[in-house]
Amino acid sequence: MVHFINSNLFKTSALTLVTLASTTQVAKAISFQGMATSTFGTPTPSTGVVFSGVGTNTFSTGTPITGSSANIFTVDGLNFSTTENTQFAVADLTYTNGRTVTGTNIDTVPVTLSLDFITPIISSPSFTFTFDLDLTPNTTGDPVLDADTLSVVDVFSTTNFNVGGELFTLKLLGFSDDSGATINNVFTLPEDATTTSQLFASITAATPKGVPEPNLTTLLLLGAGAMVIGKGKNKVHS
Repeated sequence: MVHFINSNLFKTSALTLVTLASTTQVAKAISFQGMATSTFGTPTPSTGVVFSGVGTNTFSTGTPITGSSANIFTVDGLNFSTTENTQFAVADLTYTNGRTVTGTNIDTVPVTLSLDFITPIISSPSFTFTFDLDLTPNTTGDPVLDADTLSVVDVFSTTNFNVGGELFTLKLLGFSDDSGATINNVFTLPEDATTTSQLFASITAATPKGVPEPNLTTLLLLGAGAMVIGKGKNKVHS
């Protein structure tokens, strides 16, 4: 008896897999638009030091010596329009590095960034990050050599938000003074000067849980395999 195996079924399956792969990739291109706001939390240490501005977007610390000022740090949230895994400026930073009495400054301070989304229409998630202030003794008289530095302790937030069943979070990328062309992990603060920078971030998928979704390469390989099998089965057998 002669049997004919129709390869159209295999070709259709392969085409379906390729189409599914393309659809999967396109579905992940989510747009995010909105406005960021910021507030400072309670620093560490919180006793035996001088500070103000908890609950606002401007924080100061340290007892200034005569003729100088306290260390003043302002974080102004920005409007944003971005997509997943794309860097964007989330806030403008302004830091005045004054000369202060030793032992009157904080070491770290939490900053909460809230994203008020216009698109997609979801509740506004808040992400808390810890900023570390590294103070350098003023021994040389050179503003750059005596500069302090500011850095982020943990770049990933522990807060997630849900869009269409997928979890996202906010990742801080660093500081930039050239609109994101170069991004640095450390914000350098020359002594007795006011310095500006921008804080860059990206919205990224949170760590996946459970069975991972097939990626594009896997689906394409499955499709190619189905087509090869189809060609082999299309021969006449007796």
